[in-house]
Amino acid sequence: MSVTTIDGQQVHFEAYGRGSPILFVHGWLGSWRYWWSTMQALSNRHRSFAFDLWGYGDSSKDVGNYALQSYVGMLTSFADKLAIVRPFTIVGHSLGAALALHYAKLEPESVERIALVALPLSGDHINGQLTGGSAAAVLSQAKTKFDAYPEVLMALEKTDAVAFGESIDQFRRMNLTDRLAEVACPTLLVFGARDSLVKKPMTVPHKNGQVGSNHHCVSLEGCSHFPMLEQPAVFNRLLREFINHDGEQDLSPKSYWQRRTR
Repeated sequence: MSVTTIDGQQVHFEAYGRGSPILFVHGWLGSWRYWWSTMQALSNRHRSFAFDLWGYGDSSKDVGNYALQSYVGMLTSFADKLAIVRPFTIVGHSLGAALALHYAKLEPESVERIALVALPLSGDHINGQLTGGSAAAVLSQAKTKFDAYPEVLMALEKTDAVAFGESIDQFRRMNLTDRLAEVACPTLLVFGARDSLVKKPMTVPHKNGQVGSNHHCVSLEGCSHFPMLEQPAVFNRLLREFINHDGEQDLSPKSYWQRRTR
């Protein structure tokens, strides 16, 4: 286990592989652990970093650090502390996807591309299963819902319910539509077609009102909220091809995915 400190608070992280850097950021129902198979799959060409947000996993539990802006600052400080070479790719899931989006807007020169998995574009896209009860009750229900994935269960046992509750409450009042449209770097949005927790948007905004040539949205059939665990081979291949995409070939979601899964 690797540990560093940011603002006097402990941050647990793991790093693996060699090559161009990728930073993985987990979401509300997890920790760095569910990125492990993806980190391994990309290790021959990429140096992957994954850390536990404050309130999650083995990082510090301090209620003063659970605001969204604190997490964005944590991401910035982590990249600085470990001297991650810029520009790097960020892969985020749910809450982590929102953090990746904010960081890409604040420090565009530091980000090569972003992959956003299960990103709720607004509070309306978060299912009532996450917002409808007390944080402790929701986490308890999640242990039953995702009991097939030990990576998630281990993370849920270490999650501070206050951290989960505060970030969900903040997110319910947010709308990331404009922020997504403003980000210029290559962007991949991934949604599980069977995800009952985060709804896929009907359209994906871009600065010209359309999905741009460097903004792509893919829906993975048969997946729910954790495609990196449910269909790791499919997810890892999609991510690898997005990272290596040069922009010269068509990457429209439907033709792209059908062409590679026949």
